[in-house]
Amino acid sequence: MNKRILIAVVLIVVVVAAVFGGLQFFKPSGPERLRIGYMAAATYALVWVAYEKGYFEEEGLDVALYQYDNVGDLATALSKGEIDGCPLTAVAAAAFAEKAKLLVVAGNSTHGTGLACRPEDAAKLKTLKDLDGKKLATVLYVPGDIVLRYKLKQEEVNVDLLVLFTAADALTSLKKGNVDAALLWEPFVSLAEEEGLTVFLWDKDIYDITYPCCLQVFREKYARSHPDAVVKYLRALLKAQKFCEEHPKEAAALAAKYLPMVPEEIVYKSVFYVDPRLGRTRNPLDVNLYMDDLVKFVEMMRELSVLSPRASQRFLQRVDVSFLSKAMSS
Repeated sequence: MNKRILIAVVLIVVVVAAVFGGLQFFKPSGPERLRIGYMAAATYALVWVAYEKGYFEEEGLDVALYQYDNVGDLATALSKGEIDGCPLTAVAAAAFAEKAKLLVVAGNSTHGTGLACRPEDAAKLKTLKDLDGKKLATVLYVPGDIVLRYKLKQEEVNVDLLVLFTAADALTSLKKGNVDAALLWEPFVSLAEEEGLTVFLWDKDIYDITYPCCLQVFREKYARSHPDAVVKYLRALLKAQKFCEEHPKEAAALAAKYLPMVPEEIVYKSVFYVDPRLGRTRNPLDVNLYMDDLVKFVEMMRELSVLSPRASQRFLQRVDVSFLSKAMSS
């Protein structure tokens, strides 16, 4: 009798354990963790708006944001696996594509650079040819730098280039009189105007074709093993883009939280205000991938020897539009 009771108790314990084990097995795992890097530049506004508006949470993602000081640090963090993905300048994405084993999954922004000078020099600087023999500050890994140098080469204009790591450094060099002109990206172009400097050429004046500013990239290992998370991330950015277009002032206020040293009106002017001179925002936020224009941009990098022919081809092979297609269709 005791033996039968013992067997019954054991069976009950086994059944209960199996039931609870099954419940644990089918229990939802909760929001998927996603680590996204960014820099203090207005072009990252889509990520900030998606985060602040709760669009990532709506998609079932637990997104953690990590700030880095410059493009090189951001790309290095991606290479080391400190982050899963980020908006990354097209130049850095191409340069680090193999080392970081990354995939380009969407766009983030286009255009966004201008050439500034001191107001006393504005009368002498109106075209690219006016830069001949001048000293120019530019920024490493900035797409506008590629466009500028490509056009300078085409027009056979010789300049003394000072290559710096940040747009803030380029702006400081210009204000101190160390250079005659500086290539800046947003929000530093609008900030330069606010501080009394003159923006004498915009990227549209130099190259009136859509070129990529930042691209949405992920480590390939993460994207292949978590495809649904990448699609959800892109859906959240598409929601953010729609919000920015419909509520630019409110979006600027949200983005300004991540640029504490930049006045909110400058943030608004950088990526949300439609500049009548350009017929668009200065640094348009756009998740779409414009493949034909990206191919042209890669060709420019190849002609400048920034990328070898082999590296150019391999980079384009790392563009995977399937994630964006799924995000847009769903």
